[in-house]
Amino acid sequence: MNAEFIMNRQPVTLNATDTVGHATDLLLRHRLQALPVVGDDGHFVGIFSITRLLQLLLPKAATVRGGLTNLTYVHDAIDDLRARLQEINTRAVGDSIQQRIQEVGELAVGGQSDDTVTVVHPATPLMETLLILYHTHDNLPVVDEESGRLLGIVSYSDVVQKLAYKD
Repeated sequence: MNAEFIMNRQPVTLNATDTVGHATDLLLRHRLQALPVVGDDGHFVGIFSITRLLQLLLPKAATVRGGLTNLTYVHDAIDDLRARLQEINTRAVGDSIQQRIQEVGELAVGGQSDDTVTVVHPATPLMETLLILYHTHDNLPVVDEESGRLLGIVSYSDVVQKLAYKD
């Protein structure tokens, strides 16, 4: 048994040119924490998540590794954050992912760990897939090893659903 057995074959996805506003709408509408992002040909580009959205709203100095840990002197109100969200709503999610890749690259050069998205392949053994899911605490994109195309996604709810119910 492998990742292919437990993956959702029709995940909600974003295109790299979709806006942050559209991504936020889909996350809220489907009550998801993250969405896979694909290019026009279906190849996997990355993940856009609630965490990434929060990162875009917080001061950059607080979101980099080793950055500020105390923001008590920042007195933004909810309306300030709403205004910031409106400012980023028209950005393409692909640009956001590219920015994150550049940030991770900069961190990697500085000796920090690389926290890019972990993917599994259809043939990844089931127990290995569950262990990766357990360690990453995030949805796992299932990507074709040769083409790079997104084939599905494995989430906690997919796993529990497969365990609780027979097809």
